[in-house]
Amino acid sequence: MNSNSVFTDMINEKRLPHAMLLECTDKSVCEKTADYIAQALVCTSHEKPCGECVPCIKFKDGNHPDVYRLTPEGDSRIIKVDMIRALRDDAYLKPNEAKYKIYIISSADSMNENAQNALLKILEEPPENVFFILTCSSADTLLDTIISRVESYNLNDTETGALYSANLSEAVLGISRDIADSLCCDKELDLLTALGKLSGIKKDIPAVLDFLTLTVRNACLVQYGIDVPADDADMKAIQSLALQKKRSSLIKLIDKLYNAKEIFAQNVNLNLFITWLCAELRQA
Repeated sequence: MNSNSVFTDMINEKRLPHAMLLECTDKSVCEKTADYIAQALVCTSHEKPCGECVPCIKFKDGNHPDVYRLTPEGDSRIIKVDMIRALRDDAYLKPNEAKYKIYIISSADSMNENAQNALLKILEEPPENVFFILTCSSADTLLDTIISRVESYNLNDTETGALYSANLSEAVLGISRDIADSLCCDKELDLLTALGKLSGIKKDIPAVLDFLTLTVRNACLVQYGIDVPADDADMKAIQSLALQKKRSSLIKLIDKLYNAKEIFAQNVNLNLFITWLCAELRQA
């Protein structure tokens, strides 16, 4: 399985996040993946992207009216605030031909701070039927507020095509795995105990939620009989979720994890957030 097939499944299941960050040291990998997602979104065939329908042909010719690409301009090679403001204004207009409008922001790490703050406004309250695909070689220069409002995918493992959330430290990864394991447990105390560990890693909570979303999504793929590339330590939770949860429950979990990331970005009280998150995940 490669990363493109995962994105195709997300599109077919209407599970694609409205804002994505693709990170890879090889720029061409990010750009090809972004193009694949954009073409699949405008494709009108059952098998997406087919490469043969009129929208696919327009996309490949570079003249599809609902796909926009921002790239660094000028000698400074940065994306300036005026470019983002123009994008923001356009995003509120209805699509011309497709169901969606897609904005690919290439080398998003070249946005200056003013441009990032301008983009943040539309990421916080995105219009309907709009997707933002950001690509970068490193997310280090992006504001934390931007990172918290996008779904992050590290594409550096191009040999297997595996998708990873933002790279986690061993400590944060351990907490993420504890929470993932507790999702398979019937005891509420076990889940609450695992979630309680988030209080010590507040700044990493968005990355933990990304990790959990990926774990649940992989469990969905396992139910389809698709092999997923994952560490042995992660496969236990993935397989347990695939065996113990109905597909409808897994989809609810993904919904609740997406919602949790949005809620957390609002600077909520951490203890209340953890208690609320436990109740939400238990209801899935």
